[in-house]
Amino acid sequence: MKTKIVVVAEDDADLRKLLARVIARTGCKVIEAANGPAALAGARHADAVVMDIGLPGMSGLQVCRSLRSELGHRRLPIVMFSAGVGDDPREASLSAGADVYLAKPFPMAELAELISTVLIAEPAPAVSPAFAADLAGAAAIGYHQALEAIPQAASA
Repeated sequence: MKTKIVVVAEDDADLRKLLARVIARTGCKVIEAANGPAALAGARHADAVVMDIGLPGMSGLQVCRSLRSELGHRRLPIVMFSAGVGDDPREASLSAGADVYLAKPFPMAELAELISTVLIAEPAPAVSPAFAADLAGAAAIGYHQALEAIPQAASA
């Protein structure tokens, strides 16, 4: 089975690394992007995209619209997220073509489940009780502390 590739686009380095670590634990290869242009470039070679709306250089909404306008990426699963409260970021994300919108802070276990079952369309790998507890606690503490608390996935 081919390893799925997921782009994680977030300008906050700690949150980006935490998201990448959580997604890598689902068995996916992760491409990290710190800005919109890097997200767009990576998405062209990915099986799914998880990105913040507020990316520098090119917003996540612009990246999403650009991908949806390209014939080969109209079905690419896209998850958008934001902590924004103005101008209904959920509606903006879905209107731009995102499949799913998550409001920050969101449970990391929800993202892992979403990647495993909805976006990648394969059964989620078994999650150890210890990792599930780490995921549950990640939203309650800062991203930097969560990043230190959640171990990296073993390399394949």
